[in-house]
Amino acid sequence: MQAPREVIRDLSADVRFLYTGRVRSLLARPLRDSEGALLGVLVLAHSRPGRFSPADLAWLDRLAQPAETALAHAGAYARADKAFDRVAGQLAIIERTARNLNATLDAREIAHLTLQCALLLTGGNRGAVHVDAPGLEPVQLAVGSEGEPAGWEGVSTPIRLGNRALGSITVEANKRGAAADQD
Repeated sequence: MQAPREVIRDLSADVRFLYTGRVRSLLARPLRDSEGALLGVLVLAHSRPGRFSPADLAWLDRLAQPAETALAHAGAYARADKAFDRVAGQLAIIERTARNLNATLDAREIAHLTLQCALLLTGGNRGAVHVDAPGLEPVQLAVGSEGEPAGWEGVSTPIRLGNRALGSITVEANKRGAAADQD
């Protein structure tokens, strides 16, 4: 339901409201984004009945348009800031993992560090690494919480060296919608 632009000339006489305060006149104008979603409502209130008219609503419309633009920009900035924070956190995880990987030659430890990194990056609850490469003893490692497979979602990706598949990494989470394409 769309919130209407509205002038309420006497709040105490309007049957839609249980009136108990000092405000008697209201001027209300919904603020919407470009898709029409409600962002908020711009309201002017006055203690005198009959204070606002339809002409005042036209002035409020002119004020509301830049407010809608500013709110849309603020929302976009907040989403970008959140995405930036996520990427910065992911880069820190990758850097720490790379440092630890460079400190070992043990295939099982490398698999464990890689899986731990994948779980941190994706927010997964459990995962597995399987590596079967020439010259290496096969590595199979699974970590994380147990549970019924019905509520789990996951992503899996191959471990490659050039065009050769050496194994795979699987990460799962027990929440709906957890397996995003970016993971």
